[in-house]
Amino acid sequence: KYPNISLKFSSADTDDMFRILNHNEADVIFTLDNHVYHQDYIIAKEERISTHFVTGAASPLADKKNLRIEDIIEYPFILTEKKVGYRRLFDEALAKMSYELQPVLEIGRTDIITSALEHGKSISFLPDFVTAKKVAEGKIAHLGAFRGNIPLKQFFMFCFKML
Repeated sequence: KYPNISLKFSSADTDDMFRILNHNEADVIFTLDNHVYHQDYIIAKEERISTHFVTGAASPLADKKNLRIEDIIEYPFILTEKKVGYRRLFDEALAKMSYELQPVLEIGRTDIITSALEHGKSISFLPDFVTAKKVAEGKIAHLGAFRGNIPLKQFFMFCFKML
């Protein structure tokens, strides 16, 4: 239907995506990060996203309420790649509380993370749109009330450069 249009999907951190956009190597980017403003960009859509700590439904932590970061910091974590999007924001929030995590696995594939959570007692920190289906199916569970402890303002952004 659109013969001279091609699509290429790549993953990169937000800074790299904007560099690619600035060098005309991409026409559009999607990112999960802080709100970004620059006079040369048009933010076509921006939506705040929710994130939660999640674990396997069989984990002893799955039924606990009012957990604090101190209650889970020593558990094994499976996280997305360091310094990328919401993981970077998460690490910065932990650093402000004088914590640092050493995950047992870092991987960019959230489908592998959620699958690993189903079969173990590890914890992760992921956007709700990644975990919603498995939470609804009862395969993984959100952990207690952390929202006050990890204040993140993350946005899904769809941006392109002004011509």
